[in-house]
Amino acid sequence: MGILSKYQTIDATCMEYVHPWTQSCADGSCSLFFHAVQHSGRLYFTVYMLSLLMHRRVPSLQKLKNTFLGILQSTAFLTANAFGYSLSLCFLRAIMGNFNFLTISFVPSFMASLVAILVERPSRRNLLTLYVTNVASETLFRMAVWRKIVRPIPYGDVIIFASSIAAILHMYRSEHGSKDSIFSMLRVAIGPHEEYSATGTGRDTPPVPSNRPHKPKGPLFECLESFLAPYYCLMNKLKRHSTCPHPSSCVGYSVKGGLKMFAVGYGLQFCMRVLLRAKRLMKNPSQIPGMLIDKKMLSLGLFLGGFPAIFRTVSCALRWIRNTDSPAHAIPAGLLAGLAFVSYRDNSVALYAFWKLMEILYARAVSRGLLPQLPGAGVLLYCTSTALLFHAAIWEPQNLRPSYWDFLHGISGGRLACMDRDVLEVFGLETRKNLTALLMKNKTDLTKLKF
Repeated sequence: MGILSKYQTIDATCMEYVHPWTQSCADGSCSLFFHAVQHSGRLYFTVYMLSLLMHRRVPSLQKLKNTFLGILQSTAFLTANAFGYSLSLCFLRAIMGNFNFLTISFVPSFMASLVAILVERPSRRNLLTLYVTNVASETLFRMAVWRKIVRPIPYGDVIIFASSIAAILHMYRSEHGSKDSIFSMLRVAIGPHEEYSATGTGRDTPPVPSNRPHKPKGPLFECLESFLAPYYCLMNKLKRHSTCPHPSSCVGYSVKGGLKMFAVGYGLQFCMRVLLRAKRLMKNPSQIPGMLIDKKMLSLGLFLGGFPAIFRTVSCALRWIRNTDSPAHAIPAGLLAGLAFVSYRDNSVALYAFWKLMEILYARAVSRGLLPQLPGAGVLLYCTSTALLFHAAIWEPQNLRPSYWDFLHGISGGRLACMDRDVLEVFGLETRKNLTALLMKNKTDLTKLKF
C-alpha cells in the first residue's frame, strides 16, 4: 500500500502508454477497431455455423437470417469491448490529465464492457457472464498463488468438480423445476431415467409399437447383431431392482451409458485433433493410426464415459442395498462419478460446474424469497470480471489463463503486448519482465504484429 500511495498517479501520455506505435489517439483506436471487426467476425462466424450444423437439418431461410443477424450482433459486441477499451483509456487520460492504478486498465475496461454487454443479445448475456466469471476467478487464484498468499491444493480442480456436480445431480434427481442448460446436458450424459418425476419412475414412457414396416437390415448390420447376440442374451438374463427407474438390467444400464458417452468423447477428441492438424495429416496420412491410439485421444472419452458409468453403477448399487430409491443417492454417486474428471482435468470445466451451481442456488433462493433479486447483477458481474481480466493482462499477464491471453492478444492484433509497461515499473510488480517472459514462452514475434 505504501507503493500505491507514493505513486498514485502515472504521468504518461496516451502515446507513451496506450499507443506507442502512433501519435494519434484516433488512429490508434481506429486501427484497433478494424482489426477487432475482422477477428470477431471470423470467430463468431465459426461459432454460429458450428451451432447451425449441430442441429443436423437443413436450416430454413428465417433460421439463416437469424444466424446472420446473430453473427453481426455478436461481432458488434466483441468489437465494442476491444475498441471501447482503447477509446476509454485515451478519454480518461484527456479529462484527468494522468493515469492512476485503476484508470490504467480496470476502469476503462469496465466502461467498455458496460457498453458492449448491452449491445449483445440478452439471451447470451448469462452465458458470457458465466464464462468471464469462470476465467476471472481462476485469475484471482493465480494472482494469490503468485503472491504466496495461498498454496495450490493437489487435485483441487477434481475436488471442486466432484463436489459441485454432486450437488447439481442431487437437484437433477430432485424437483429442480429448471430449464437450465446444465440439466439438459445431464439428461444426455446421465440419461432421462434418473431425472425427477412425480411418479418416481423417470421421465421416459414405454415405447409405442410402430405399425411401419421394418426396413431390411444390411449384411454389415446383421453381422454386427449376431456378434453382439451373446451380450444381449446375458443382459436380458440379468436383473434390475424393482425401485430402479430404467427398463433394462442394472449392469446393461451402466455399461451402455458408459460406452455411449465414451464414443461421444472419443469422437469429439478425434474431430478436434483432425481439424487442428488437417494440413499436417494431409501431407502425412500415416500419422492417423498412431493418433487413434494416442493416450491423449482417450482422455475425454474416459471422462465422459466413466462419469455416467460410475454414477449409474453406484445409484443402482444403493437401490439394491437400501431397497429404495432416493434423490440423496445422487450425492455419493455424484462424488464418485466426479473422480472420472482425473482423466480429463481442465480448470474451466471444474469452475464451470462450480459457478453454475452458484447460479442455480441463487435463482432458487430468489424464487423462495430468501434472497432479493438484484437488478442488473449479471451485467455488473460481467463488467467487473472483464475489467479484472484486462487489469491482469496489463499488470501481470503471467497470471492470466494462457488461452485467454492468446484471445486478447489475437483480437487486439498484438497491440496489448505493445502497450508500454515501462511506465508501470514504479509499482514493483516487474510487469515488463513478466510480459517479456510470457512472449518468449509463447514464441511471439512482436515485429510481425498487425497495425
